[in-house]
Amino acid sequence: NTAVSYGYEPGSTFKVLTAAAVLEEGRVRPSDLFDCGMGSITIYGRRIGDHHAYATLSLTQVIAKSSNVGIIRVGQRLPESTFCAWIKKFGFGRKTGITLPSEAPGLLQIPGGRTWSGLSQPMMSMGQSIVVTPLQMLAAIAAIGAGGERHTPRIVRTITSPDGTAAEPDVPEPVRVVSRGTARTLVRMMETVLEDGGTGTAASIPGYRVAGKTGTAQKV
Repeated sequence: NTAVSYGYEPGSTFKVLTAAAVLEEGRVRPSDLFDCGMGSITIYGRRIGDHHAYATLSLTQVIAKSSNVGIIRVGQRLPESTFCAWIKKFGFGRKTGITLPSEAPGLLQIPGGRTWSGLSQPMMSMGQSIVVTPLQMLAAIAAIGAGGERHTPRIVRTITSPDGTAAEPDVPEPVRVVSRGTARTLVRMMETVLEDGGTGTAASIPGYRVAGKTGTAQKV
């Protein structure tokens, strides 16, 4: 089942989680402005580019326009260890606990680890240099939609005994990842992705509020 066993670099969909971490840490506000370097930033000799040349964007605009340079600047507001602690809190680097066979834990680098470098946090901020499963990504984004609580995904909804009695299977209690206020802020920011100027306008539905995040993962 590729939803639980296939690992990939999520790309820009991951930017929402970087924003979640800095917002919850109180290091940034949605209106704070970031230097986007006219579409380019160089870190440890590596040039990282944007799909458009932006001069300055607010955090909300960084998400709406999916700026790589902008989200790297956002992620730099956190120490490496704090940033990775938030990534773990959202459930990455370990199995979700769903009762399906062959679930993969993904791959999460840690500061001080053999593969960690000065590029690790900037690349992870925009969804590269980390391996996730589709279900891990879905569970993390669903936590934002659920008011900041991460639920353990399950494949069995109810168990019905021969006498017709139905019971839900035992599942762990939800874990609060971010506050309700931060979750509401993130949802509003994700709504701007589908509004004029955002990268996901094709997914908007007239008459409905829709929140989302575009992403372009790269195949290895």
